[in-house]
This record gives sequence, C-alpha cells and structure tokens, in this order.
Amino acid sequence: MDFMSSLPDSLLILILSYLTFYDAWKTSELGLRYRHLWISTANFEFDEEFFVNSGVRHDIDQGIDRPPAEIRAEARATFMRFLRNFFSRHQGRFAFFRLRLSNPEEFEREVREWLEAIVRFNAESVDLCFSDWWRADNDSEAYAFRFELPDRFYRGDSITSLSLAGTKFDAESFRGFQNLVVLNIGKISLSKEDIQGILLAVPTLRDLTLYKCMSDGFVMENLKKAAPITSLKVEEFWPLSEGITLQMPKLRSFKYTGWLRQLVFMDMNSIEDVELDFCLEYEFDEIGDILQEMLVGLGRVKSLIVCSYLAQTISSGDEPLHLWAIQDDLRQLTMNISCHQYELPGISFMLRSYRNLEKFTIQICEERVLEDFEYPFAQVQIGRAFWNMQAIAPVACLRRTLKMVEVVGFKGTENELELLRYLLREGVVLHRVIIKTFAQPVDGNLNQIMVAAEQALNFPRGSANVEVTIVA
Repeated sequence: MDFMSSLPDSLLILILSYLTFYDAWKTSELGLRYRHLWISTANFEFDEEFFVNSGVRHDIDQGIDRPPAEIRAEARATFMRFLRNFFSRHQGRFAFFRLRLSNPEEFEREVREWLEAIVRFNAESVDLCFSDWWRADNDSEAYAFRFELPDRFYRGDSITSLSLAGTKFDAESFRGFQNLVVLNIGKISLSKEDIQGILLAVPTLRDLTLYKCMSDGFVMENLKKAAPITSLKVEEFWPLSEGITLQMPKLRSFKYTGWLRQLVFMDMNSIEDVELDFCLEYEFDEIGDILQEMLVGLGRVKSLIVCSYLAQTISSGDEPLHLWAIQDDLRQLTMNISCHQYELPGISFMLRSYRNLEKFTIQICEERVLEDFEYPFAQVQIGRAFWNMQAIAPVACLRRTLKMVEVVGFKGTENELELLRYLLREGVVLHRVIIKTFAQPVDGNLNQIMVAAEQALNFPRGSANVEVTIVA
C-alpha cells in the first residue's frame, strides 16, 4: 500500500482542494476510490471553452477535419452532460464556483436550478460568464445579455465575491447580497443608473471592477448613502462618450484601461494608488491639457503608474514642462515606456511635476510610436543632447528626495543608457539604482545587454552613497 492510499478520504479531499479544479478532476482516473472524491472538494470551475478546445485538439491528433460549429456543438453536449452529472452528485458547500457557458438560454431551466443550488449550498465566491466567449470585442453581440439571474440567486447572503458577464441583473435586487465585498461586471451594456443602483443597494461593497462594457459613461457623485468603495477598476469601456466623473472620498485605488476619455476626479482625499493606461490609443493628438487636468485632480495620490501614450502627449498642452499645479504628495512613479525619443519630453515632464518623488520605476515595454507625433519644443533633441538640456534647470526631486531608481526589462538602448546617465548625475540623494535586464531578449543577446548595463557602473554620480545593482 502506498502512502496516499493509507490516508482517509477526508484528508485526501483536503489535499485535492489545493489543486486546480481540472487537476483535481483528473485524479478521478487514478482508480475506483478516487472516482468521485473530487466532487467533495469546495472549488469548482466549469468552462465550456476548455471542452471545445479539447475537442479541437482531439480532432487534430486524429487527423479529423470538421467544421468548427460541429466541434463546438459536440463539445457543448459533452459539457452539459458533465454538468448534469456533477449537480446530481454534489451535496457539499461551494467555496468557489465558476461557470462559463455561452447561449445559456438553451438550457434556461437547468441553469436556473444550478444557480439556486450554489446559493443553497452557501457559495462564497461565484463567477458567472454567459457571454459568447468566441466573439471579438468589437462585435456588439458580445455585449448582449444572455441570461437573467433568477430571483432566488439574490438571496445569496453567503456570497462575498461575485463576477458577472453577459448577465442581466436587477440592481435593486442586489440588496439581497448582504455580505458582498467584491463585484466584477463585464460584457454587457451598462447604464449609469445600473452602477449607481448597485452602489446604493450594497453598503458592504468595497472592490468594484467594470470591464469591457458598452456604456456612454457614468457619474459617481453626491451618493451619500452609497457603498464606500475603496478599489475601482474600469477596463475597456466604450464608447464612453460622456466620460467618467468620480467623487469618491473613500477610494484608495483606481485603475483605468482603454481609450482616452474625460476623467474627472473630485474630493479624492483618500486616493493612494492610480494606474492610467490608454492602451487603445494609437494616434497623436494635442490633449496635454486634458491629461494635466486629470493628474491635478489626483493630487493626493501616493503611487502613480502611467503609460507610453501619456508620456508622448502630456507635453502637448499649454504648459509643456510640468503640471501647472506642482504636486507634493506623490512618492512612487512608474512609467510603462520604451524610452523612445517621443517619450523623452514626457519623462522630463513627470519628474518636474512631482517634487517629493522618492522612487522612480521605468518599466521597459514594447515600443508604441504614435502616428503624427508633434515634438513639443522648437528644437528636436534626443539622447544625451536632450538630457544635457534638461540639466540646465534642476529638477526638485532629483535634488531633494529621489532615493531609488529601478529599470525593469532593460534592453541596452542608447536612450535607456542616456536616461540612466542623467539620473545618476543629477540625483544627489540617490541611494540605489537597480537595473533588471530583459529576460528574453529579441533584438540582441543577453551578453550584449549585460555589457550595455555595465556601462552605467562608470557613469558620473551626483551622490556619493548611490549603489548600482545589475540583475540578470
């Protein structure tokens, strides 16, 4: 008898609960004793796409050529049989339950019964995705709701974390979720009334994520009885023509990803961490004043992450050198950039705007050069010439507060090296400079990158106490 066979079922179930759902399920092939043990665990993840992909791989392995619709239909049938078998056997609790099923209206009665069952068995974390997972994000059908939650589902007072995609819901009925803390909503058309209704219905809510929704915009303002949200993420909303207005005095963390739209911040007195990623923008426009207004509205932020788009456009406003209202509270700045010459004015702009900055992180990313870029100054300068010009007017944080610089994904380009040269020379209170080289170099081998990084060891230093570390 092996060691595992000597363990009681209760301990084996505990061990299985630490595996991913599919690994736990695969243990059913180990023998008769294991055949149904996985059903007694508390974490379950049912994903239609997994079954479809398995069917595709099977056909490829067997040299079978079938239409995708036929493969999907057969896999769907297998998936539904699997679900029916599970719910006919399971009698325990659900710590985590995830169901990803397209076109659930074909099985409406059964799906409703299953959702009522997971509430009855005191589910704690629930993730329901009923959108058509194979549709592209620019397909309006991807945002159509596919299923309306049954009334009994809203009685899930054991649910603390809930994710909904492609699901029609009643905001007022959210009052039944008396212990809900985390809520994610995606892949539907969403009105500002829907969002306000949820905030007013669920006073326990603290973490809200809204992703890939169709919406004209929303306003969180003067909602005195709303949930005191501390974390808000808004990802790839469209068209968002009316923008977003936030008056959330308890909000500590905010992340925005998508197109550049009007973001208005008011009374953000508790804000600490902000990330702005306009990753869907590819063309230059003179929107520096809009961006600067956003950053000034986030004056209390302690840690800020910005993208390449902001670096290339922030200097296009009326004030090209720094924010019109110098900021004192920011301590950590991260710029996700490639150190392309178009980004250099934006790097300088951000350093000059935050005079109490203590840590500056440069995350080297894939190069994104904006079309029709317009240089903000009369004379175009790059590399060492640009930074030598910046040294004429000292930067406050480099003289007083900046203690740590980190370059992540260093590739050894000339612009990276010249930025490091400038920071080392002008940073009179620097303590540490950490250079983490790119783990999987494409344009050059690792030895070449290391040789480039080692050049920084010999750059002139404004601080006698700075330590330069290279991490491969």
